[in-house]
Parts: sequence; structure tokens; C-alpha cells
Amino acid sequence: MQTDTAELAGLVLEAVLYGIFCVLTVGALYVLVYRRMGSPLNAPLILTSILMFLLATTQIIIDTATIFDAFIPLNRPNRQARLANISIPINATKRAIFFAMMILGDVIAIYRCFIVWARNWWLIVIPSICSLISAILAYMTIWATQHRTAGMFILKTPWTYGTAIFTLSLVANAIATSLIAYRIWKNEGQFTLVANTRRGRLLPIARIIIESGLLNTAYLVVYITVLQVQKGKGSLPIVADMASPLVGIIFSLVIVRVGLNSAKETMYGTQLSSLRVKRRHVPGLDQVSATSRSHPLTSSLPYSNDTLSIGFDKLQGNVV
Repeated sequence: MQTDTAELAGLVLEAVLYGIFCVLTVGALYVLVYRRMGSPLNAPLILTSILMFLLATTQIIIDTATIFDAFIPLNRPNRQARLANISIPINATKRAIFFAMMILGDVIAIYRCFIVWARNWWLIVIPSICSLISAILAYMTIWATQHRTAGMFILKTPWTYGTAIFTLSLVANAIATSLIAYRIWKNEGQFTLVANTRRGRLLPIARIIIESGLLNTAYLVVYITVLQVQKGKGSLPIVADMASPLVGIIFSLVIVRVGLNSAKETMYGTQLSSLRVKRRHVPGLDQVSATSRSHPLTSSLPYSNDTLSIGFDKLQGNVV
């Protein structure tokens, strides 16, 4: 596939994904602001959502301007040369935003892992180092395109640096997502042990996070594969252009889906409370309920179901 054709196709796909991202951003902000389940505003996630939207919007504006500048005044050979010239400032800006979105996705995954694991710094050391090195290498490549003489050592093997950038990002995301999923699965076992009514409440959240992590992992694997096979030509611009809105979609999708799951659980809890109120009027059930509350398997536990409910709400609030 020719460079100009791939760039145009990439812009079309980016526009479609950007439209989806806009809808999900509205939904994510609604969940973060209005569906907080009594928890305080999560300022880092709100600011991240807004920042991602601004970056994706800037990205599609720059991509559109690049296409217009190349397709309207230039013939095809000159158009292809302009689009392939990575030293042009507008092309460097385009890649800078692309890397910023990728790094932001890594940071928010690490942040979720840090919060869910009760602010344990040791668990995020490895993914943080991977993400930091990836960011340094990413902006070193952009610097090299603008300082070709000093950065010639990078430009001689750009695909090696590109592979390292995305592989390190892949490792950071995989570690953070796995730790989050394990933490939620572990807490789900504790909830199930003491309260059957809470069975399965955390597993849907773990599934949501794992699915989102797998989507991001799949994209990075595809990008690395195309980068190695086609060396910057062919369909690589298509895969690159979809990155910014796709990262935003993955981020917002987790928030929206967890918010919908919370709404469903709230509705279930309301119906269950209503049934319990009605049950109090049935002769003999109060005695059974009192007996079950004094059962040795539950009375010996150091915390109550209410405590577990509060813990669940905090954990769920930190995920979104």
C-alpha cells in the first residue's frame, strides 16, 4: 500500500474511532462526576479523561491538516515524499502527541494498580521503569528527527528503537493489568467467604479490566508486528493513526462499564433490601435470621458485612 493511500485510510479510521471516543468521554465524565457512589471526586481520572480528549482532538486536527497540505497542492510523488518526511515539524508534532497518549495510557494503568494495591510503591516499580524508559526512547526518536546529525545513531536503526518503545509499553500495561485483576480476584474471595449476597460483585470488574488490557495488548502486538514487517511503509500509518482515539476508548470504556455494573448492583441491592423488609412480616423468619447471624462461621469474623460493603465501594471507586 502506498504511503498517501495509507495516510488517507488512517485518517478515515481515526475519525470513526474519534467519534466513538467522544461519546465514551461524555459517559466517563458522567460516571466520574454524577455516579460516584458517595465517594469523593476522583480528580486524577477526571483530568486524565479531559487531557486525553484534548490530545485526541489535537491529533485529528493535525492529521486532517497534514492530509490537506499533501493532497491538494502536490502531485503524487511529491505528496508521498512529504508524508514520509519525518523531519517536517508537523509530522514530528503528530508523533509527539501519539507518544503522549501511549504514555498517558501506561500511567493511568499504573495509577490504578497503585491505588488498588493500597498505595504499595514496590508493586509499581517495574512497570514504572518500563514506562519511563519507553517515554525517554520515544522522545529521543522525535529529537533525532529534528537534529539529524546529532541523532544519526538513532536514525540508523529506527525500527529497533520503535520496537523497544512499544515492547516496554506492552510490558508495563501487562504487569499493571495483571496485578489489578489479581487483587480484585483475591478480594472477591474474601467477600464470598463472609457474604453470599456479595458473590460475584468484583469479578465483573476484573473481567472488564482484563478485557480492556487485552485490547490494548492486542493493539501493541499488531503495531510491533507491522513495524517489524513493513519498516514504516505500507499499512503502518493506518495502525499509527488509530492509536490516540483507541487509547482514549480503552480508558473511557473501563470507567463506563464499571459505572454500568455499579448501577446494576445498586438496583439489585435495592430489590434485595425490599425483599428483606417484606420478609420481616413472615412468622418464624426472624428467628431463623437471628440464628444465622449467630452462626460460628460468621460471628467469629473480625469484620461485618457493612465493613465489607464499604471496602468494596472504595475498591470499586479506585478502579474507576
